Amino acid sequence: MRWNRRFSVTAPRLRTAFRFRATSGLAATVLFVLYFTLPVWEWFFTKALEPFGEEVLAVPAALCLVWLPAAAVFMTKNRPLPADFFLIVLYLVVYLCATYCLHPGYAYYYAREEYGLLDYVFLPDNGIYAYFFIRLVNDPARILRGLRVSGWIVYLYSALRLYVATVKGFWLEEGSRGQEYRSSYNMNYGYTLLLFVCFFLFCAFEKGSLFDLLMAGVGCFMILCGGSRGPLLDIAIFVILYLWLRFRRSRHKLLFLTGLCGVGGAAAALREKAAALLLSLLENLGLHSRTLEMIQNGTVAHNNGRNVFWAASAQMIKDNPLGYGAMGARHVLCGIHIVGHPHNLPIELIIEYGVVLGPLILLLMLTASLRIFLRRRDNGWQGIFLIFFANACQLLTSYTYWHSPALWSALAVGVCYFRAERKLQ
Repeated sequence: MRWNRRFSVTAPRLRTAFRFRATSGLAATVLFVLYFTLPVWEWFFTKALEPFGEEVLAVPAALCLVWLPAAAVFMTKNRPLPADFFLIVLYLVVYLCATYCLHPGYAYYYAREEYGLLDYVFLPDNGIYAYFFIRLVNDPARILRGLRVSGWIVYLYSALRLYVATVKGFWLEEGSRGQEYRSSYNMNYGYTLLLFVCFFLFCAFEKGSLFDLLMAGVGCFMILCGGSRGPLLDIAIFVILYLWLRFRRSRHKLLFLTGLCGVGGAAAALREKAAALLLSLLENLGLHSRTLEMIQNGTVAHNNGRNVFWAASAQMIKDNPLGYGAMGARHVLCGIHIVGHPHNLPIELIIEYGVVLGPLILLLMLTASLRIFLRRRDNGWQGIFLIFFANACQLLTSYTYWHSPALWSALAVGVCYFRAERKLQ
């Protein structure tokens, strides 16, 4: 444990303070794990309550599992709450209220049952609360330990889901109008694993751990079998950024670059043959991979209908370049897909904030990220930011920042980084 301040206290008081900080930090880490494994607990309670016909209580039970211990920690340990989280929530509420005053027609989209503000934004299992739990821990070593425990839990849960889908022969997916249909893959499945694959890769690269590399490989294997292409793209972004950071610090840049180009060139040249070989192996095991089939067929870069979202979004921006306000894409894009977001963070921000503020927000986020990546002195948070930044790259092709934990997690780690940086100055 690091001590950045001097305490003029007696030895017994010092031991008491140490026990308090250790216990309080451990409790925050446990809460972090519970939050980042919420899909597992929601599934567990669904199965447990299914025989009684009370599956509707699964989500409230999972939330109690996280938030009742959290309340107990705050009441008994007197642990300070991250005030910046409440400022973010206050901003979102003011932003939504101001938008509603200007666009009262949005009321339906704010109040609808499944994708409205309560279920999709403010219910305590949604994305903004990732910011709260990361800022609550506020310790890079504990974040890494929390990710390791969460990764094991999510891996076991994901392996079970993949087994069940393989036995059934299909995944149940939601169509553009909310209807269920059978599919050969599940889009959410791969994104559930993405954060932890990046974590295991980071540990493997940093420590030279073969076990962590194996765990990352297992995660990639499960994504290939049951997920979409998007998570693999984000994993590639993680690897590229990590190698770039290592290249900047390397004393043998020419050798490093030569080896990297050689490996990259071989992978590009052999990708279709490798995909065919892996696909054959999976078929022998009774498994399937849509992604490998697309690589083999040369269709892996196809946008699969996203051009429809993006064309409609471009027209919205053209019609009103000043922006549509909070969740402003919903009233148009719900006609294309029931959720009603553009599946792209930059486009979503420009639709909401307009062609001036939207790009400015994006520029600020990019500048802050580059400041973290370019800083040679590491305060312990840089690698963790890389993990969560790569995870947030999922918002380039899927999801919305209003619901997904990805952007809020990266934002929280960025705040932790800059706060730690100020303490070192």
